[in-house]
Amino acid sequence: MPQKSKEEMSLYINDIFEVHKWKKEMLPFIFHTDEVKKFKGGWGNWHDSLEILQIISGEGDVLCDSHEHSLLPGDTVIINSNEVHRIRTSSEIKYHCFIIGARFCLENGIDLERIKFQNKINDERARILVEEAIKEFSGSDAYHISATRGCALALLSYLCRNYGEEKEKSKDSSGADTVRTGLEFINNNFTKELSLEDVAKKAGISKYHFLREFKRYTGHTVVKYINILRCEYAKRLLRSSDATVGDIAALCGFENQSYFSKTFKAYAGVLPRDFRAAEKNTRSL
Repeated sequence: MPQKSKEEMSLYINDIFEVHKWKKEMLPFIFHTDEVKKFKGGWGNWHDSLEILQIISGEGDVLCDSHEHSLLPGDTVIINSNEVHRIRTSSEIKYHCFIIGARFCLENGIDLERIKFQNKINDERARILVEEAIKEFSGSDAYHISATRGCALALLSYLCRNYGEEKEKSKDSSGADTVRTGLEFINNNFTKELSLEDVAKKAGISKYHFLREFKRYTGHTVVKYINILRCEYAKRLLRSSDATVGDIAALCGFENQSYFSKTFKAYAGVLPRDFRAAEKNTRSL
């Protein structure tokens, strides 16, 4: 049976717990514009960086840990460090995303582990500061690095003074930590035989308590989430390897090929062999 490479596995896991890599050490920032259409599901991801969203158009909502906030153009969303988050919309929504590295914050006296920002604000000054940081980051002159760092620090200082407060340990944050522990365990073991009892034990709470908390934070049952991971990983193997469908089923943690095919079709809309054939036809065009 073919062996799964560690590189493939780590790339996949990083889609859930995001490990941000900076193109330049002096620019620990990421900027991109995203557009989401008719998307109600999705699972949470998190990272230790600070993420700031500027809503451009459309409507939707964002879940930050268990807190839901409706979104409209002009809103600014602050996603705290290690906060499980996801965006949903029943129509479409477009937004800028600006990410600031945790180390940059700490080096400038802002410890993201100790401060919690208000998630949703509608503040013209904050919006302008975000746009200035994005503009400088997208520049290319001799001073855009120092200018971007200065803009990011001005933005952070403004948010800390107006929308930040010292973190308090609460029952709700404990629930988010429990879910993160379970997610990490699942992400590292979804290709193996995995029981709900195993996951709940790793998270340190009862199975039924964990199932409730997991659904509340991610929007999925644990079983559905595991199947999503397995089917997404199966897609990668179907595209990139010549392994048989049976071997891929085993590599992805499915009990047998029949259950794999049934689950994959429910998730992807086609059987695994048809998915592979379609991918090969697309590449040959």
